[in-house]
Amino acid sequence: MPGSIRCCSPGRWATDETSGGPGDQDLIGAARRPGRVFAALGLAVLTAIVVHVPPRLVPASARAVIPVNISATPLIGANLDDAGTFRLAGAWRLNGDAPEFHSLSGLAMTPSGQMMAVSDRSIAVALPRPPRMGVSVMPSVLESLSENGPGGFQMIDVEAATFSPDGTMWYVVESQNAVVRLANGDAPGAMARPPAMTDWPAMRGPESMARLPDGRFLILGEGYEQGRDATFPGLVFAGDPVEGAEPFLFHLALSNGYRPVEAVSLADGRVLVLGRKFGLPFRFASAIFTFDISEAQAATKVEARLVGRIRGRGLNDNYEGMAVEEGDSDRLTIWLVSDSNDAQIIQQTLLLKLDMRKGALRQAAGAPIP
Repeated sequence: MPGSIRCCSPGRWATDETSGGPGDQDLIGAARRPGRVFAALGLAVLTAIVVHVPPRLVPASARAVIPVNISATPLIGANLDDAGTFRLAGAWRLNGDAPEFHSLSGLAMTPSGQMMAVSDRSIAVALPRPPRMGVSVMPSVLESLSENGPGGFQMIDVEAATFSPDGTMWYVVESQNAVVRLANGDAPGAMARPPAMTDWPAMRGPESMARLPDGRFLILGEGYEQGRDATFPGLVFAGDPVEGAEPFLFHLALSNGYRPVEAVSLADGRVLVLGRKFGLPFRFASAIFTFDISEAQAATKVEARLVGRIRGRGLNDNYEGMAVEEGDSDRLTIWLVSDSNDAQIIQQTLLLKLDMRKGALRQAAGAPIP
């Protein structure tokens, strides 16, 4: 989702006669200008390469249901720098033989335990669990989430999805500040634009959504709230947002410049939040935070606690999707998927499997904000 460096005192040329006067400074400035021009041209060329080479993968035929074979290649040598909180149980690079397989922006667990990824190109795809070792090819299906349009579907910016026990699916559309409900996968479904989200920026709108155990809905915005101290808008809806359920607003804080890009509700009422931040040159940082939904009350500030960072050799990418498997034991399995943003050179689609103890969440609850 992105100073200047000043050197050489301006008075130097007036006091250091041995190195020349203002005329020499003008010559040096003129000599530097071509360098700046070439740097700008180089950045433009790099941007063009990222966008156009290889050719952008866009829907080319009128298909609403698209078979795809997903290959999963283990990331040999990948590891986590922060050992302790998470154990890296698997890491894979995903590729699909259908050109529509890219830009996965959200991940959810269906009632049957199947992982379902959504893309900011209005596609949903079931992600089979790959074996830990060896390259595997897994058959799946891409399905359009929006009503039919050019190319079989409309390009809408789907960022997150959640399910009810009966299989009803909800997803959020960031560019429209909208919530869509699909009953049993039927399209086009029902859509609502909650008034509480009307003023959210188009590119910093609803990025995270979770259905809470009691049937309420949590939606988080990615943009900082104006007039507040680096918090993000959090809405808790009393029921289905598509049916007009009223929300209350709370203010979520993540430490160290992270923005919320995915949220998952656990059975005990705790919420996991996937945070992301961007740095140059083309580097992402990801971390997982937690808070208890009982902390979220109208007009309150909730400071999410850091659980752990996702960083290490071979793992840097733009993680936007998170799904969680809860067992009867003290273990959690967390799945993360990265959004390639159709940038085939500098980004890729990675799938991570993390194991952790639920006790680590209790420890995080008592830890100070770093």
